[in-house]
Amino acid sequence: MREIEEDGANGARKPSADHFRDTTKGIERCQREIAAVEQAIRNGQPNMAGLLLALHDWSAELRILEEERYESRAQLSIRDSAKYRRVIAMPRPHFCRAR
Repeated sequence: MREIEEDGANGARKPSADHFRDTTKGIERCQREIAAVEQAIRNGQPNMAGLLLALHDWSAELRILEEERYESRAQLSIRDSAKYRRVIAMPRPHFCRAR
């Protein structure tokens, strides 16, 4: 389960550093699974429909986790910048931009 820190000032919930690390581990797993599926496709596995479905599912999970990691990093940076009175600028990744 992902840990969420409670902000005492306004009761807003923020992701913790542990949550950020867990998300990073999830991203690494997705990348390994995608590589394995792509290798199976290149090797000519007969269950192409199943492999394509797995590729679709792992790619979707990767996008979700990347966006979640971005949001966690942004919130941690905002919290740190308020603490140290500095602002950390982070460009939004391609998957978070308006369509």
